[in-house]
Formats: sequence, structure tokens, C-alpha cells
Amino acid sequence: MARGSVWGSGGKNLYLYAEGDPVNRIDPNGLLSLDIGGEACFWLCGGAGVSINDDGSVHPYVSFGAGSPGASVDGSLASGSAD
Repeated sequence: MARGSVWGSGGKNLYLYAEGDPVNRIDPNGLLSLDIGGEACFWLCGGAGVSINDDGSVHPYVSFGAGSPGASVDGSLASGSAD
């Protein structure tokens, strides 16, 4: 397997496009982040959530915008590298 990004120069982490492990798509030495949030809209939107990192740090966030009426709840789990 060639060491390098399929998109050209990969910078410091040449396997970033495959989460640090192009064979297994895992990064055992990487960082883990969990994002949980929600949003509600009735032409004006507002949302809030929290991002929890593997080191225990917690980062709340808020968002504002415009959109069609509705509501959502979202979440994500991400892994990356310390680069």
C-alpha cells in the first residue's frame, strides 16, 4: 500500500483521509470526540449541544440561523489524530 493521500499532499498525517489506518479505518492512537445537540426552527433557528473529547474536556456550543419550520436532534462520533 502506498503511503500517501489519494488527494495529493497529505500534510503531516498522510493517512488522515482514512482516519489514520487505511487498512482497518481506525486510529488506535487518535483522539475521540462525541457531539450531541439539537435544533429547532420556525423561520428563525436556534440550537445547542456539547462536544466531549477523550481527554474529558467538554465544549458546549450554540448555533443560530434561518430555515424552514422543523426540529432535529443530532449526534456524531469522530476519531482523528493529534496532528
